[in-house]
Amino acid sequence: MAGPEPLSGTVGLTILDAIALTAGAAVGSIHVRPFLDIASASGGWMMLGTALIWISLTSAGPFIYLVHRYSRPVPGFPRTGDRLWTILGLPWIATALVRSIYPPTNVPRMDDWYPPILWASVGLGCLVAGSIVWNKWIVVPPGQATEASGPPWTNRLGLILGVVWPLQCAAGLVVSG
Repeated sequence: MAGPEPLSGTVGLTILDAIALTAGAAVGSIHVRPFLDIASASGGWMMLGTALIWISLTSAGPFIYLVHRYSRPVPGFPRTGDRLWTILGLPWIATALVRSIYPPTNVPRMDDWYPPILWASVGLGCLVAGSIVWNKWIVVPPGQATEASGPPWTNRLGLILGVVWPLQCAAGLVVSG
């Protein structure tokens, strides 16, 4: 049985994709939740909102990967962008588990471990994504770097996230306190 068909007039986004994007938004909200009081007192809503959107979009990658891999097989999946999106999203999901298990308190507990775990995992993910981008499009002859085109929107979005990987570090700065 074929998976659900995309709605007409869209770029291939399905209900399952929307659910995966919502799961990414839940992960993003876990990361920014401790800073809501600070943002409201200091007027940092723009920075916190931008970090929320970025983390939510990035952390939706592994959920989108699971949807496309197991419930809705797509020919030619996964492509490089899909893998990049998954690699960059996994650290945010892993550290959201750390933050949700131990909510912020004044007692030094897991809160002290959250920033180092966040930085190590996001840094490793960015290093892997940067090396994939470097080996795939920088050190090859121009004729070989043609995978950026193609119909799947997930590949294109993953390629964009893979190229602008330093923004992952910026989002990590915002939520690490």
